[in-house]
Amino acid sequence: MKKLIISAGLMCSCLFQKYAAQEANGSVALHYSMGFASGDMNDFIKSPSFRGITFEYHNLVQDNIGVGFEIGWNAFYERKEYATYTKDTRSLTGVQFRYCDAVPLLATVNYYLSPDQQITPFVGLGIGTQYTQNYLSMGMYSLTENVWHFAIKPEIGVNFNVNEMFAISLVGKFYGAFKSGDIGTRNYIATNIGFTWKI
Repeated sequence: MKKLIISAGLMCSCLFQKYAAQEANGSVALHYSMGFASGDMNDFIKSPSFRGITFEYHNLVQDNIGVGFEIGWNAFYERKEYATYTKDTRSLTGVQFRYCDAVPLLATVNYYLSPDQQITPFVGLGIGTQYTQNYLSMGMYSLTENVWHFAIKPEIGVNFNVNEMFAISLVGKFYGAFKSGDIGTRNYIATNIGFTWKI
């Protein structure tokens, strides 16, 4: 999953660089992402995710407004202690391993408060879908669930512009993935740090 997302991000980066080089009004960003579960996700896995990556592209439709897309990945994992776990009418005793891969695919819009300054704060909103794969393993038994959620993502961040073409970014995001079927919400907060290239 991680290799697929990294490859897709690099491919998109190359394609958009070729297109945006003519327009000179866009940006691509690659961020390391740390995730912290909330809501139903926190009930399933309490441990934070330190394995995550986000790729973004934005095209400036005005000096301070950029529209584009985002694709990301965060992997959550937790080892539950030896105990008896009950689901419906079934009870199993043992050590349980829980995994969740969250992959948001969002259309996004960002508003930049001071685009011409060295420090540029911004706020953003994303709307789209989030794919989650939940995996639970306990001894010889395992359960895998694959779900698509409707998702929204408000964010706030700041770009530290090193020069006209390059910035270091620090971003906080909340991914709200709505209940889908029998699977509850898969919400999490992400703290991202990485690089933004203006193209």
